This record gives sequence, structure tokens and C-alpha cells, in this order.
Amino acid sequence: MLSALFFDHTYSVGMLLRYSLSDELAKYALVYLPTGLLCLRRPAPLVEAPRRTETPPPPSEARQTLVVGSGRHTTVVPAEAIVSISAANPYVTIHTHDKKYLYSASLKSIHQQLDPAQFVRIHKSAIVNLAHVTSYTSRLNGDYDVRLKNGQLIRLSRTYAASFNQHLAQFSASRAAKSSG
Repeated sequence: MLSALFFDHTYSVGMLLRYSLSDELAKYALVYLPTGLLCLRRPAPLVEAPRRTETPPPPSEARQTLVVGSGRHTTVVPAEAIVSISAANPYVTIHTHDKKYLYSASLKSIHQQLDPAQFVRIHKSAIVNLAHVTSYTSRLNGDYDVRLKNGQLIRLSRTYAASFNQHLAQFSASRAAKSSG
């Protein structure tokens, strides 16, 4: 009975509902009933959601070079020269043996463009080129430190450790097969 505070007269909830229903019911029925019936009779169109695939493109579609711009200077960086890639929002930093380049892309998008057999995500903020991995050492907590040929040391997160080991084994096996064959 909040209305008693502001008004001289009060209405009970029952009286208010009875008045609203008797006075407005015809309007509600004319507007909402046909709309509701139309919605019930017409089935909603079935729209198939696009399937999201997290698989990177096959190696034949992988980019062999990246074109990196720096002011007025543009450099073509071959994929095999890339040692690692790290996140530097909103960019990524491409590390080669002797230089660093800022590239305007996300880590996820650049990973999808490169050869998945050679470039592996090892942390939420890092990708490495398996051809440049020299060793990796356990931190005894599930994480590892990956040492690269350019001396760089990058943390391998336990989240990506199993995938890294699998890719490294496959990469080493394919390298051994290429060198013997």
C-alpha cells in the first residue's frame, strides 16, 4: 500500500487488475492473439550455424613469406627465417636470428597462416619455429623453458606441452626422413 503515502485515496491490487482486464482485454486480444497465432503456425527457419574449425591450413596453403612494413620500408621475411613470434598487443613481434619486426596481426591469425608442422604455439603469447629449437628444460612445475638457436629463452606452458612434444617428434622424424632419403 505504497500509494497511501502519496495519494489521499488508495486502490487495492485486486480492483486494479479487475479494471485493467475488463477495460483493456479486448485491445490485448485484438493485438496480441493474432501475432501469437502467426508465430506458432510458422516454424522458425532452420539456419545451420557455420562450423568453426581450429585446424590450420594444410602446408601447401601455408605462407612461405610475410611482408612486414616499417614506416616507408617494406621487408619480405621468409618463413624459415622466423625463429619465434610473440604477442605485443595489438601487434605481434616476429623474431628472426638478428632482427625483430612488428607485424599488424593477432597471434592466432598469423599461426593459421604459417605451416602448422613447423610453427607451434607454446604459450598463449608465443609461437616457435621448430627448426630453431635447440633444447627445452623442465621447470619442475609442468612448464618448460625452450632455448632457440638465437639464444632466446621462451616459456613453454603446460597447456601446450603435449602438443609441442607431439609436433617436435613429428618434425624431427620428417627431417630425418628428408635427410636420409
